[in-house]
Amino acid sequence: MFIIKSPFSLSILLFLLAFVTNFTFAQSTTTTNTPKVIIKGTITNPVDFTVKLRYWDNPLENPVMMETPLQGGNTFIIPARLNRPRILELVHGEKSVEIYLEPNTRMEINFDGKQLLETITFSGDNVNNNVYLIQQQRKGTDHKYAKKTIEAAPFHSRSDAATLRMMESREPAVFLKKIDKQLEDKASALNKFHEKHALSPAFKKLQERNILYWRQIHQLNYLSQNGGSQMLNFYPESLDIKSGSVNLDDSRELAHNPTYKWLLYAYGNYVVKKHHVGTLNPDDEQTAVTYFDLINQHMPTSWGKQFLLSALLVQDIKSKKYTLTDERKRTFYKNNPHADLGQLVESAYNNSQRLVPGTPAPSFNLSKIDDLDTYVSSYDFEGQLVYVSFWSSTCTNCINNFKKLKSLKKEFARKGIVFVNIALDKDRDACLSLIRDLGIDGINLIAPEQYSEVKYAYKIFFLPGYFVIDKNGLLTSLKGSLDSVEGKLNRLVQINSGVK
Repeated sequence: MFIIKSPFSLSILLFLLAFVTNFTFAQSTTTTNTPKVIIKGTITNPVDFTVKLRYWDNPLENPVMMETPLQGGNTFIIPARLNRPRILELVHGEKSVEIYLEPNTRMEINFDGKQLLETITFSGDNVNNNVYLIQQQRKGTDHKYAKKTIEAAPFHSRSDAATLRMMESREPAVFLKKIDKQLEDKASALNKFHEKHALSPAFKKLQERNILYWRQIHQLNYLSQNGGSQMLNFYPESLDIKSGSVNLDDSRELAHNPTYKWLLYAYGNYVVKKHHVGTLNPDDEQTAVTYFDLINQHMPTSWGKQFLLSALLVQDIKSKKYTLTDERKRTFYKNNPHADLGQLVESAYNNSQRLVPGTPAPSFNLSKIDDLDTYVSSYDFEGQLVYVSFWSSTCTNCINNFKKLKSLKKEFARKGIVFVNIALDKDRDACLSLIRDLGIDGINLIAPEQYSEVKYAYKIFFLPGYFVIDKNGLLTSLKGSLDSVEGKLNRLVQINSGVK
């Protein structure tokens, strides 16, 4: 209904039919020629009705989400397409773990929904790789963060809790020695595991790079934490990323290794801290300006530099602060040779202009809340007037508004308006109970509360949210209150009837 059907949509449909399963993409950058991956499994004590795989092609974009409802209450199958080895997140309910996949993987994953990390097991392809990765997560190294390293910075780089405790020592030589010993132990453990349980070459290389990255991240964070020109210039050779020990030009690395992002952020913080006199206030709008100018002036020319500048621009656009002037944007575009980063900034700007009256409403394809195997698409409402409301079982205003809307819905349903209620909620049973008790009329759909495509598409950050969409699939009003709903709906009916 809301956007023109494309060949891409058709390819997705054919892909789903080929696997005979209900499956939705929140976002996809792959094609049907990309190698297939099949993940299936069984969940003991499920806490949600879906399982998801999530990854970021770029941290400045929304995640790519591969999601499937549970079949028979506790089993799942996720067909996916990957064009390169990746670290992804397996998500069930509010819990998640990192897993590793390579193209053409067939793997079975079983776990207890209440204790995902503690109970997860693997069989099929990539077993040794994932056993090692899960062991590292169970140890907590590099996965439990005590605090943000640079609290005033736009780039929150990370160090694990143990390393942050070591940072309390203001003796650089002592800290550096401890970090070297910590990461030497990790390298030794990786090699010993590989000797007993062969790791794939791609995975082992990824882990070896991560060990190098974390050494640099911890050192950069240490210098940024402790500050002072004398401290920041300590051990320049060991910290000189320009020397080639770490590649700031590896744009492909960011797409499959999340650690690379923390390295870039840590380096950006280090550059700013080294060249900035005084403190940075996180609430000061000029902080972004300071970061942009100092990184632009002092960071070596590289893809990583342009990534950090584009990140600052995207944050500025998304926050609608617009403190980075047109002059700085022109500076970025003039000096940026990387089309992918320019497209990210343009995409952020274009998205900021979406959801205004007269623009196409985003499409969706969601499960009926009372029958998860039945999907309803926005295309089903082509040529009709649609009133879309977003709600959840924990939103008091949503529930109160449903009561107020009850008589209004009956009146306008007779005038040809379709009411679509989309629950952004993980508690399906609570939603079903409210629908039954309140007699919520209309087409009731459900989407995962977090990282749902429809949530991002409609920019739902607070509930409730209401949208009125005309028969041409165009938005006629934005998120709003109930105060003007009746007048808007009456006007919509008049326009649909040809009344000017």
